[in-house]
This record gives sequence, C-alpha cells and structure tokens, in this order.
Amino acid sequence: MNGAEPPAGAQRPIDLWRHARATRDMLAGNTAKRTQSAAGDDLLMGRARFVGPSTLDVDGRRVEAKAVIVATGSGPVVPGFLKALGERVLTTDTLFDLDELPASVGMLGLGAIGLEMGLALSRLGVRVVAGDMKALPAGITDPEVGQAAIARFAPELTMWLGQPMQAKADDKRITVSAGDGRSETVDMVLAALGRSPNLDGLDLAAAGVPLDDKGRPQLSDDGLRAGDAPVVLPAT
Repeated sequence: MNGAEPPAGAQRPIDLWRHARATRDMLAGNTAKRTQSAAGDDLLMGRARFVGPSTLDVDGRRVEAKAVIVATGSGPVVPGFLKALGERVLTTDTLFDLDELPASVGMLGLGAIGLEMGLALSRLGVRVVAGDMKALPAGITDPEVGQAAIARFAPELTMWLGQPMQAKADDKRITVSAGDGRSETVDMVLAALGRSPNLDGLDLAAAGVPLDDKGRPQLSDDGLRAGDAPVVLPAT
C-alpha cells in the first residue's frame, strides 16, 4: 500500500484492515449463530424454490405455508465489461476477502456506499480513482451540499463525476478512463454500482408472482406484495 509510515505508536493501515475484517467476521458469525439457535428445529437449511403459490421445495422436502416472505438478500451489480477482468474485479462483498490491500483501485460508482468505501480505502493508504454518471456523489441532490462534499473529499480521492467510466486491462495493469479522455492505471477495480435481489432459482412464476418482460416481480403500490400471490418480497 502507498502512504507514509504512521507515527510511532499508531496502528499501521494493514493492521487496521485486518482488525476491520476480524470485526466483520465476528459480527456476521454471531448473528448467524443467534438466528440458528432461535429457530431451532424450525430452521431448514437448503436450496428453496416455489412449486406452487404457497408451497416450497427445500432440497426435496415440501413445505406448505399460508404466506411466504422472500428475504434472500442481494448481490452486487457487476457490468459485463468488468467480468473480463476476472479476479481483479472486486465488489463490496469480496473486498473484505483480501488479505492485503492493493496499492491502487479504480472504483465504479460513487453513491453513498461507494463514497464510504473509497474514503476508507484512501485513508488506509490506497490510491483511489472513482467515477460516477451522476454529477454529485453519495446520492446528494442538493447542489450546494453536493459541491461542499466534493470540495471536502476531493483531496482524498480522485472523482470523475457526471460521465461514464470504463476499465480495460492487459497482463499487468488496468487502465480506467473517463468520458472526457482522462485515464489512470490501477491494480484492481471495485464495482460499487448498487445491488440486485437474489431471486435466481426461486421460480417465482410457480408461486403466481407476476413478472415483467425482464423476469422481475411486479409489486403492489406498497412495494411488498406481488399480485394476488401470498408472497411478500421486501428484498426487491
């Protein structure tokens, strides 16, 4: 990682990173253990899919219910052009799998999470080049507040706003470029472009959930119910 050595007595960036990873693992692990303990014998672990409006198949076991809540979480959005970069593409999920941080990162997406991740990496000594189609970071809509945020955080990371950002790679380095022609080379790319619900394999159509032409559930005005199906989808 880049950056000067910390003052005597201060923690090194890599030590802070390892502490953050350990804390994440502890919190996630404890939550899972408490959930499993509370559910007891009522918890079935397996791959579930709908076989009827209120019937699930969980690895061959049928489960009947009056209603079903789909809370399968979400996964990071990774555009197709980034997939060619292979393991050099990070997401907000896989970032914490790194034992060591790269010296530089190109980041696509400067929403609230993107800005948070970008600043955290920068403060751990990583050179960050971030871009977003929106003219203001962090989902800010007020122009004055947005410009204040840019002025505050621009010294910590490079921000290319209001234009598309691309990434191409050779055997050694990745080149990220902005729509206005600016470009920089980085070691890895972080996709921070939002998340989509994990609905693959659930066979929502078998539950009677109305789907649009892209296979996405069409929800009621309250954003939870799907047509007349006894299914609630807070994850979407």
